[in-house]
Amino acid sequence: MLVLNEGINYWGSSIKFVRHKFKTMRKITLIILVFASICAKAQRDQTLDSLSKLLNQTNIDSLKVKYQLALAEYFLFTNPKESEKWFLKSNQTTITPKLKDLANKAFAANSMVQVCFVLGKATEAEEWMAKAMELSEASKDADIMANSYLNAANVYSQTQRFNKAISYAQKSVIIYDSLGKYDKSVKALIILGNIFVQLPKFDKALLYYKKAEALIVENKMSKDFYYLATYDAIAYVHQQKKQYDSVIYYCNLAEPFTKSNLNPDLSSNLLLLKASALEQVGTNTELIAAARAGKQICEANNVNHYRVMFYAQMARAFAKNKLGDSAFYYAKLTEKWADSSNMTNKQVEVFNTWASVYAYFGNYDQAYLFKQKAYDANEALKEAEVAAQTTTADIMFETGKKEKQIEYLDTINKQQRITEWVIGIALFLAIVAAGFAFASYKNKSKLSKALLQSNQEKDVFLKEIHHRVKNNLQIISSLLYMQFKDSNNPVMMAQLKQAQERIKSMALVHNKLYESNDVVHIYLKEYIADLAAGILAANTPNGKNIGLEIMATESIQLSLDTSISVGLILNELITNSCKYAFQSQNDGSISVHIQPKEKGFLLTVKDNGCGLPPQFDQKNSLGLRLVKNMARQLNGQVEFANENGTLVTIFFNDSIAA
Repeated sequence: MLVLNEGINYWGSSIKFVRHKFKTMRKITLIILVFASICAKAQRDQTLDSLSKLLNQTNIDSLKVKYQLALAEYFLFTNPKESEKWFLKSNQTTITPKLKDLANKAFAANSMVQVCFVLGKATEAEEWMAKAMELSEASKDADIMANSYLNAANVYSQTQRFNKAISYAQKSVIIYDSLGKYDKSVKALIILGNIFVQLPKFDKALLYYKKAEALIVENKMSKDFYYLATYDAIAYVHQQKKQYDSVIYYCNLAEPFTKSNLNPDLSSNLLLLKASALEQVGTNTELIAAARAGKQICEANNVNHYRVMFYAQMARAFAKNKLGDSAFYYAKLTEKWADSSNMTNKQVEVFNTWASVYAYFGNYDQAYLFKQKAYDANEALKEAEVAAQTTTADIMFETGKKEKQIEYLDTINKQQRITEWVIGIALFLAIVAAGFAFASYKNKSKLSKALLQSNQEKDVFLKEIHHRVKNNLQIISSLLYMQFKDSNNPVMMAQLKQAQERIKSMALVHNKLYESNDVVHIYLKEYIADLAAGILAANTPNGKNIGLEIMATESIQLSLDTSISVGLILNELITNSCKYAFQSQNDGSISVHIQPKEKGFLLTVKDNGCGLPPQFDQKNSLGLRLVKNMARQLNGQVEFANENGTLVTIFFNDSIAA
């Protein structure tokens, strides 16, 4: 039961703040980038009809551009396609003087970057970014230039070119500070912090968020939006660091600003962070209050993706309090609104909510059924994300090729300018030779990068395989645990428990490979230490004090198959020692030694217990037969002896060992 509930709680907490949060932060970054224009729109009294009317009535180009930009901003998040149309029209209208025209076109190009990201056109966003930077630098307008740099930072961070993203974001902070536009400096600092969150370097991100907070306080800024965005970012970093009291503290600081209804998305996100932290360290009453406040904002402003998660939190909280009607009511609302939301993980959220509710009310068959559905939906989601990451990688690769082509063309142009001044066959031949050498170097470099990318992709796929095998083994272990808890037969219970321990030893191998940079070898000492500690914890009888000593070289590595066989052998031998060696004594010790030999390894397992019985028969025990079979698979030999306790020695080889 504990395994099932722990699994449900894990999915409930991680899904929201890994996939969903990064997408939320990208949306918040876009909101921050266009916030000044959103505020300007909010302050205008003109409706859509009046803006269209004003545009149709004027023949002055500068006013046309003004109204076209206003219409484009009006539609930016509600109808991006319409917004794109008006930004393009404004870009096609030329006004005088020239510098002002360049500034307007740069502003429109910058806005098109944001439109393209909203529409999911990453390649076009990059093209508009380059155009915006060219126009803004030509306009000599520092404010427009800083905005272009900030857009560039966003583009580069979305395509995971973080060094360039950081460089451009820092440039925009410097310009805004020099202009005394501290509200825009805050905007740039938050985006800079968001880039470090993606890396992820949370301490560095927190440093920039704190700088933004200090600027807000020092300059007595009255715009609630900046408080919301800054405290949301700080709270998120503390949530990632599992500092839940700090999450609640910053969410409480921001709570007065959530009531202004300035930005329902940010307000909902803050309350969701608070509610999720309260799930970890607060009371159910506090959790329900925070979730209820969040759902009210969502219901009033049709923020469906957050509404779903607040309903799910309330369903779990009411289920924990054994309030069945309320729990099932909010679980049904979670399912209903998930269908109409744009959440990518909505099926996972719904299934996990039902699994949690059923588990709290003791219906473990239904709970397990929904947990399995959540697992399947999550696996499908991960596959989709891998495909999306591959697409992003392709875009990055193509962009990198274009950048190298541009650099190459620039080099050729410089060489051509040199040849115009220097005439001579010797210099010409030298330039041709240099060109061939450069092309050869480029081909080698591209081949090396392609090989590196291929190897990295293979490592990712191998890690994913190990992760899935480990998860499947954990599901089998959970099933055995549930069967074990329901059984009243002591013999059956002991057999099920032994089977579960054997499966855990295999799952641990795959988990180690998943967490390691080396996806085909196991560091044996670390694996044995983790495995033996788990076996002792599960099998040490009450009142007994059993010590453990492990001696092995840190550098010993074994292949996957060999590690699984060694793990199963150790599971049987240590379990037997715990059960039988110390029946007549309270204190004891078990030692595990592994030594590299000329043609393999020598494994010894020894205890200081009562030793082997006089009529010891290896064939009557399933566990010992398993030990002999595993040793045979390793081309090894097993020997049992009495030596101040039981001594088992196994010599084996591993052709893939390092």
